[in-house]
Amino acid sequence: MHHEQRDDQATSLRNQVEQQQVKYDASSLPPRSEVHQTRKAKAKWKISFPFIRFILLLFIVIILLVLTVKFWGEEYLSSAESEEEDHFAEQVFIKLNSSEEVNGSDMIIHEVDRMDTLFSISEKYYGNTNFVNQIKEANQLENDTLIVGEEIVIPNVEEN
Repeated sequence: MHHEQRDDQATSLRNQVEQQQVKYDASSLPPRSEVHQTRKAKAKWKISFPFIRFILLLFIVIILLVLTVKFWGEEYLSSAESEEEDHFAEQVFIKLNSSEEVNGSDMIIHEVDRMDTLFSISEKYYGNTNFVNQIKEANQLENDTLIVGEEIVIPNVEEN
């Protein structure tokens, strides 16, 4: 009896499956593309542009700075205020080139300024750049390198 009941239950389930297969024949079903065409697409929040990513990152950094300003803000702002008070005018003195007597002849001593070159010094004192070698010889320079603050002798061209 127990065996018959199992057969009956299995038989009834088989009958239900067969009825559904007949009811839903594969040829009568719509194509898959039609079924999925009516379905709404979910909105995706994917940021794909580098500029938008940068703006988002910048926004997050600004929020973090605003939230942490109480920890670092007082020290930073107080140092900015003290810097404003320390501004003062600086007095600058310009040293003019002076004529001095060197080795018994009238020679000019030039103090090398920033951006001075042998060519610019020759142009300044002689009006052209043809006397670079005479300046190098008078100062016993091995190359064209000048040091700011160094005093060099400008020879008298008429003697050379």
